Amino acid sequence: MHSFLKLHESQLGFASLLLYLLPAILITGPFLSDIFLITISLLILVQIIKSKRYQYLNNIFIKIFAIYYCYLVLRSIFSIDPLFSLESSLFYFRYAMFTIAIIYIVHHQEKFIEYFLVFLLTTISILIIDSYIQYFFDYNTFGWQYNGQRITSFFGDEAVLGQYLLRIMPLYFGVLAMSSNYSRRGVGIALLMFFLTDILIYLSGGRTVFFLLSLMTFLVILLIGKFKLERLVVFILSIISIAAITFFSPDIKNRMLDRTIQQIGIGTDNINIVSPHHQLIYDTSIKMIKENPVIGHGPKLFRILCDKKEYSSNQQLRISDQHTIINGCSTHPHNTYLQLMVETGIVGTVPVVFLFLYLIYLVIRQIFSFLRLSGKYFLNDNSVIFLVIIIINLWPFVPSMNFFNNWINILYFLPLGLLLSSQEIFKINKK
Repeated sequence: MHSFLKLHESQLGFASLLLYLLPAILITGPFLSDIFLITISLLILVQIIKSKRYQYLNNIFIKIFAIYYCYLVLRSIFSIDPLFSLESSLFYFRYAMFTIAIIYIVHHQEKFIEYFLVFLLTTISILIIDSYIQYFFDYNTFGWQYNGQRITSFFGDEAVLGQYLLRIMPLYFGVLAMSSNYSRRGVGIALLMFFLTDILIYLSGGRTVFFLLSLMTFLVILLIGKFKLERLVVFILSIISIAAITFFSPDIKNRMLDRTIQQIGIGTDNINIVSPHHQLIYDTSIKMIKENPVIGHGPKLFRILCDKKEYSSNQQLRISDQHTIINGCSTHPHNTYLQLMVETGIVGTVPVVFLFLYLIYLVIRQIFSFLRLSGKYFLNDNSVIFLVIIIINLWPFVPSMNFFNNWINILYFLPLGLLLSSQEIFKINKK
């Protein structure tokens, strides 16, 4: 304990400590999480300036992000409601600084990976225990009730347990792959955690999240160099357990299977690619895109403009006791690329599309490195895992959270910072 405190008594050490705690703080919601992100970023910015390591602020990532950020701000300024739009765009640069802070901490904080691994394991373990308590006993340790359809654990009324586990569990696996504990014993613990979280993601009731989990698992198994078979076996066991749970739980079967079949329209003449309420929102989004396809309407403005007569669908769809979709209107279009097209246009969407395609290019290079059978792969396992997390975050063909939401953006940029800290991906002179 004394050595841990001694390692973290400096400004860099304090920033590292906040980063250790950030995954747990995310469970509390966006407010404290954003405070932690800003504090970490400011502490490391001061550290960079004091140490004159300006290479962390003068690189291709910062230059590209700066151009994109300037466009977002300008689009907000010249929108119909500049002040409201600037709430999303003006401080968007903090995610770039957060990414650089992660890179800097990984490069310069002694034993960061080992300690971060411990904090991640502790956070995930506590969340798993509480979630299963809620599932088996109807109440979690805070007394929050399970409604029979969605496990939420410490997230309470916010049904984002699946979104969180989908990203934080593979992040743990990626950090493990960076550590000296990437061995059969260390991976054995991770595989047990994967088994438990795979089932929890299903129990959280998110059908999109479960699809993304399956896709992520496939990509990780395909692309990593070690422990492929072990992860495959664990996922198969998870699927068997999930099938048994579905068979014995009518509420879960109703949400995950029956409602999905009903919404897609299987067995009818009217087949839907997405659920009816998402389709309403997407129809409104497409009308808005046609109105201003090049530069969009401005960040955060979908929620203001979607109710206008020229975009309205003139329909109401009740999706729960608490939520009704009116005229295809919502806080955001519920798809990353539709949102970018609506709010930032082709100009703001193309860079994200290029990023996604570049990540797919890296995947293809990794596959070709396997086919050469030389035993030397293009990417090591930790880079593969972080890469796959980012691909899943940007996957275009599923509903998604608000692109500018600060809570989800922390989960987006955490793996990016860890990926870019690898010298094989992003070359920065650490001296």
